[in-house]
Amino acid sequence: MPGSEWRLLDLGELPPVETQSVYHAVASCVGSGRSPDTLIICWPASPLVCIGYHQVASKEVAMDRCAERGYPVVRRMLGGGAVLLNSDQLFYQVIASGTNRSAPSTIDGLFRFFLQAPVETYRALGIPAVYRPINDIEVDGRKISGNGGGLIEGAKVITGNIIFDFPFDEMPQLLRVPDEKFRDKIRATLCDRMTTIQRELGRRPPLSEVKSMLIDQFVQVLGGALVPGSLTDLERERLVEITRTYSGAEWLNQRSPGGKGSECPAKKVKISARTSIVEAAHKAPGGLIRALIEVTDGILTDVFFSGDYFVSPLDGFDRLSSELVGTRLDAGALRAVVEEFFATSGVESPGVSAEDVVATVMAAAALR
Repeated sequence: MPGSEWRLLDLGELPPVETQSVYHAVASCVGSGRSPDTLIICWPASPLVCIGYHQVASKEVAMDRCAERGYPVVRRMLGGGAVLLNSDQLFYQVIASGTNRSAPSTIDGLFRFFLQAPVETYRALGIPAVYRPINDIEVDGRKISGNGGGLIEGAKVITGNIIFDFPFDEMPQLLRVPDEKFRDKIRATLCDRMTTIQRELGRRPPLSEVKSMLIDQFVQVLGGALVPGSLTDLERERLVEITRTYSGAEWLNQRSPGGKGSECPAKKVKISARTSIVEAAHKAPGGLIRALIEVTDGILTDVFFSGDYFVSPLDGFDRLSSELVGTRLDAGALRAVVEEFFATSGVESPGVSAEDVVATVMAAAALR
């Protein structure tokens, strides 16, 4: 609550995978009441490619190129898209207990509340940053901070970065795209729609200076003290366990349909005169949604969702998939199921409506 005491973990440079596993480890302890609400500040010692929890690694990332460059590919415990992270980015990770009433209960509310601190940090540097729903910070329409959020083991979590500079040429090389022309387009779009402290100021202020400003701004937002601390023994144990999990192929490939590490099939595969498997995508305000559907005699017999959206709880769209199985492949029938699901399940996906889900499935249906 405002005026309450928060712990500050200024962890500095971390091994790349640990920058993602550390907030999961701390969240597991904050959510169970064994650790205080916490702000983590850190950055990676070397680059990593980080994908959202709901993404299929083999569809999003050029795994061979990442391996050639020595970049680990890590699935984080939050939604969003694939990104190249490095030491030109200063990470902030906010972990609040589920009972913290000052931390909003919705994902978009968490973004709006906690992102005040990095917005004001940019402004203090002379950069006119603004919060852009759902989860971006922008300068004159250009993104200057990427953020993720959700619930992890009962804790409310927001993560993000202060971007000093960005590898505009390198990032497109690490994405799985159909051809080089498409890759060039990604680079051009990144350059046009993203910016950095270096671009805005023409210089790079000392990391220590920006870090101090960011911490001061979080003190203002949180309305109470930030007390320096260190990881507890239990958090260190959890960090070792979760880092080991995050470093494994099973965790990385767990969202792959059809088995661990498998590729998604072609856009359309006809199994028989009665059964087809089809994949299509739809861009919702909250992110890209992919639907892989199996249809037999006009009835959905299997549904798999992936993409760079946010959803809470994390298994929300898996639960929706189960509800959709057995539904007639008709927009009205689908809409009734999806609207009922969102109204009664407690599942939240900011920027994704029932109409977006129906549009995704029907886009796949149109390819049959």
